[in-house]
Amino acid sequence: MEADNRAFFIADHLALDFLNSVYGTGDNRTELLADDGRVLSWLKQAGLPVDQAAQALKGRPPGLLREAAVALREAGRALLERRKAGRRGDTAPLNRLLVRGGAYQQLSWKPGTQPRRLTYRRVEAPEDLLVPIAEAMAELLETGNYQMVRRCENPECTLWFYDRTKSHRRRWCTMAICGNRMKVAAFRARQREAE
Repeated sequence: MEADNRAFFIADHLALDFLNSVYGTGDNRTELLADDGRVLSWLKQAGLPVDQAAQALKGRPPGLLREAAVALREAGRALLERRKAGRRGDTAPLNRLLVRGGAYQQLSWKPGTQPRRLTYRRVEAPEDLLVPIAEAMAELLETGNYQMVRRCENPECTLWFYDRTKSHRRRWCTMAICGNRMKVAAFRARQREAE
């Protein structure tokens, strides 16, 4: 199946949006990280730096970034599900990326402006491009309110989200897609019962 290259960000947390980079089941499964180019596209759409991607991928076999991204996504999904169930998970796959987090700061002071600290990342290998996602996953696992981390209530949907609504009653990945479908289905069921 040909996947659409446009990512969507509905989870209200980078780590959950990354888990949502594959969705659907069976013939309706869509993979947004189908190759290195699509991984880079997803990262760019997420607002993550990809300016050093060419250097990181140079001389490397094709598919290495995709392989690392899918491995991170599935390790993150397993950790999330275990955390949600109150069980301990294997942090080794996540820690292998976190250790690569070679960030450094520099001071920039242009004429007519105030000094600003800028943070840069060293990117020497394809996996280094995924470090910000690994950091977001670690932050979510450590400090996230797991009563607010939810899966869409549509039984056919596989998407996760962080419920930051004031009432904390969000039920659907998006109201426009699953929420509307489920409400229409419930309405039709009530109509059939009334007949």
